[in-house]
Amino acid sequence: MHKPNLLRRTRRLHVRDEVGGSAVEYGILISAVVLVIIAGITLFGLQVSELYANVF
Repeated sequence: MHKPNLLRRTRRLHVRDEVGGSAVEYGILISAVVLVIIAGITLFGLQVSELYANVF
């Protein structure tokens, strides 16, 4: 009787770890999104700057 309970607990803990992301994973994901946005804005700004430099 004791063994099945232990197996059930182990399975529950294992499933719980896989279901949601940890705070560190979410932090890394948000950081990556922010870096992509900043890189896009920077590249767009450089293109616009070169465009206006060539016009005037």
